[in-house]
Amino acid sequence: MADYVTTFVEITGPIASLQLLVQTHLSANTFDFNTITRMPEGLDIESGSSVETGYAALYGDWQSVAGYWMFKEPAAKFGFPFPLASREQVLSSLRSFDCPDIYLGPAAQYQHNMQTHGHGDWYGWCNEHWGTKHNADEVAMHIAPDVVRLKFVTAGKYPKPVLNKLSKEFTDLAFHVRHYDEHLGSAKDFTLVNGRETKKQKRVPLEVLAEVQAVFPSQKRTN
Repeated sequence: MADYVTTFVEITGPIASLQLLVQTHLSANTFDFNTITRMPEGLDIESGSSVETGYAALYGDWQSVAGYWMFKEPAAKFGFPFPLASREQVLSSLRSFDCPDIYLGPAAQYQHNMQTHGHGDWYGWCNEHWGTKHNADEVAMHIAPDVVRLKFVTAGKYPKPVLNKLSKEFTDLAFHVRHYDEHLGSAKDFTLVNGRETKKQKRVPLEVLAEVQAVFPSQKRTN
């Protein structure tokens, strides 16, 4: 998988709709996915092994972490078998660490997030609802009365759910989308209308890159 994908969108249609799109989603020369699908509060917690370990110990499959090497010393200290033999032993071992809160502190929020949003933290939610794990980066745009040109970079994937939802919000606008990966191994070219991809074309990535550079000269090839 590529580390990042560059997306170039040319948006055309009624001037009033273009103006509303700019006011609603492209103010201050930014493109924030939260203006289209807002990430719920509470999901912006650490995504990593320590939180996953705490969640497993408190709520999940404690056996999946019972054999972690870090529990060998507390097992010997408390006279527990190793791997640990119960949820209580896992929790006692975690609480014996100098900083147990890094494991147990976020776990309650993680559990709440799972129950409320279907994801424990931002990572899974963003991938489902944005199609990529981070917000838009390296945003550039040219805004004219009859066309909006937008370029941005995302991590690993083209943010399909975001652009589809945006085109469904502005059904009278056409979104000509071109995107390519950082290695220039693949490129796509299509027009979005009301969430549907039309006018699909096979494109050479270097050709798409050249089209982006013609509008945004600062766009550089990185490989």
